[in-house]
Amino acid sequence: MCCAALAAVPMVGNATLIVNGGFDNNTTGWTGTYQAISAPTTITTGSYYYAGQVATNRITQTYDLTPANLSAFGLTFDMSADLFGFRTQQDSSIFAAEFYDGLGGTGTLLSRVILNSQDGDPGDWGAAIVAGSPPSFQSTSGLVDASTLSIIFAVESTRVQSSANDGYVDNAFFDLNAIAAPNPVPLPGTLLLGAFGLIGFRLLRKAK
Repeated sequence: MCCAALAAVPMVGNATLIVNGGFDNNTTGWTGTYQAISAPTTITTGSYYYAGQVATNRITQTYDLTPANLSAFGLTFDMSADLFGFRTQQDSSIFAAEFYDGLGGTGTLLSRVILNSQDGDPGDWGAAIVAGSPPSFQSTSGLVDASTLSIIFAVESTRVQSSANDGYVDNAFFDLNAIAAPNPVPLPGTLLLGAFGLIGFRLLRKAK
């Protein structure tokens, strides 16, 4: 990061950096086309992302790190989402965080972290899909590349069969946390000085 001299500061903590990650406020916060639809009786996540009748779809939003975000000791992240689909048609969805070394999602793509509905059981409508519960809920965490200045959050869905794109996403969450300053370690010279001082003190007591 560009500001290594800054001290570590508390991050948001348990508050998503994503605007409208629950898709409850229509398309607020996202760039791209999709519908926020209400769940049928077998889905209890509430309003969620639906791409419509398209083969593939991608929506995004960008978060720029500010001086208050930067830490001399690094950043970690936590991300999660409910990802589900129509299993018998093999449609799927992903929630991704893409880390760039330029503001506004520009520059070099440093890394990409993905949650994929295909990694769990995307659901076959035979059982209720409950927000924050397996098998639809997925989460991960990791270390932010030190050169990161912006993050693009992306939701993508792919249709394999039929007319509707049944790759769904809800409750997209992402948070940053500053790594705490490490405990200071005494320098070798300081340790030697302390040892010599202790020896001298004991010799002085013995002499007395």
